[in-house]
Amino acid sequence: MHPAKTYVLYTAVYNFGLGLTFIIYVPFLLKIGLSLSDVAIINTFFMFALALAEIPTGMLADGKSRAWSIRLGTLFHAAGLILYCAAAGFWSAVAAETVLGLAAAFISGADKAWLVEALIKRGEGHLVDKTIGTTTMVMRITSVAGGLTGLFIGQWSPRMDWLLAAGLNLAAWTIAARHMNGQGEPVRRVSELQALSLSLAALRRDRTLIWSAGCVLVMGLVCSFNYYWTPFFGETSGQLSLAGIWPMFYGASIAAGWFIRRRGLAAGKEPPVLISSLILAGLGLAAVGSCPGIFLTVSCAFVHELGRGFFDPALDIYTQRRSESSWRATFGSLVSMMRTAGIGLITLLLWALTRGRPNDAATITTVWLVCGSLLTAGAALLWLRRPRN
Repeated sequence: MHPAKTYVLYTAVYNFGLGLTFIIYVPFLLKIGLSLSDVAIINTFFMFALALAEIPTGMLADGKSRAWSIRLGTLFHAAGLILYCAAAGFWSAVAAETVLGLAAAFISGADKAWLVEALIKRGEGHLVDKTIGTTTMVMRITSVAGGLTGLFIGQWSPRMDWLLAAGLNLAAWTIAARHMNGQGEPVRRVSELQALSLSLAALRRDRTLIWSAGCVLVMGLVCSFNYYWTPFFGETSGQLSLAGIWPMFYGASIAAGWFIRRRGLAAGKEPPVLISSLILAGLGLAAVGSCPGIFLTVSCAFVHELGRGFFDPALDIYTQRRSESSWRATFGSLVSMMRTAGIGLITLLLWALTRGRPNDAATITTVWLVCGSLLTAGAALLWLRRPRN
């Protein structure tokens, strides 16, 4: 199978499984006795488990095998989802989040590195932008399909969503085991420590990479939308209305992926796209909870998701163009670690903002206003410090 098709198929199955839990995630946690502040704290465990494992797993991917790292990550992910299926309170949720964080560490960095390397080896490096754009579309479409499926299954048994998601992770493992082979490995294999040393050296000498790391940290503020959009819209519009509301604003990410798939992203154009996406995400987040009427609320959520839809593929293209074969996965993990550590700190901010406050839409509106304002201000500062060439 062509590596682009393999990667898209793997992404579709993996993200459909993730999508099964998207809508029911926070309602499930609230149902087993957690509060909004508890949701932030257990995600801190996830983020710091991921951050601590990012660099070692990225080094293993470059030094041992990227395909092996992806396969191991999907197995760990299935194990974490099974733990969530049996979760009964705060500490069992923490255990599940920690395993899921380790799983994400094995996959992040290795997946994009495998894809880019496999295409370059075939003399098809020009397909990288198109494939990343296609993958963004597929991720969003399958996530919506999985989310809607999970919503209706969750009305009967939310624990079944976690179990089905684990099964789809095992299906993704099967695809990786059969079709992800040595074609995505480095041309010149280096040791794990050499891969780390080369990645850090690139980060030190290329100030544009440091700037992109700043973009990653600022974009971490969108996690507040991830955690709280289901209880917000569930309270203001009804739980089942999520089936109609979510596709309306999440479709913005699909549109962004389609645009990059069709148009690509010329070298040097990435910084303006990254800054624009940060501003859209920040303004939409700040306004989404304060607008009167469902039309304006969903419109702001659409603007927020449009910014996010452009950001991830633009960042992937930007960093892949500045990394090299032998340390591509380690560098991807280094960038991901910065994002993860930033989100870990942001979850502590969310805990402080929600601690002792009621689990209602008013609390969530305050959180979104603060995070959206900080995101927009961060984007303005990054624009002033943007790369000039």
